[in-house]
Amino acid sequence: MPELPEVETIASQLRGRIVGRTISAATLERPDYLRSDVPGFPRLLVNRVVQGVTRQGKRMSVLLDNGATLLFHLGMSGRVTFEPIGSVIAPHTHFRIRFRQVEGELRMRDPRRFGGIWYARA
Repeated sequence: MPELPEVETIASQLRGRIVGRTISAATLERPDYLRSDVPGFPRLLVNRVVQGVTRQGKRMSVLLDNGATLLFHLGMSGRVTFEPIGSVIAPHTHFRIRFRQVEGELRMRDPRRFGGIWYARA
């Protein structure tokens, strides 16, 4: 299970890569991995600018310019990574976000699916 220092390390690494970036596309490969009932997700993320990345306990939050928050819980085996576009997508990658200003994407991978993503509107 990812522990608090690991989640802080992931959040810190993502801060430098995605804060200030505009989301160009989002793909949810498994609709049941989104733990919020949000019609139109992931379309709601397109054209949003990432304002910050924070950590609360073992959860990581991506704060968006419209006041909404994407909350990631890694569960027992989850990983959030930043990968080059075009690289092989690992099995069990349930969620991906692309950004306009960088040649890479955020990927959420969770083989055991004990984690999840929540979308909270402001």
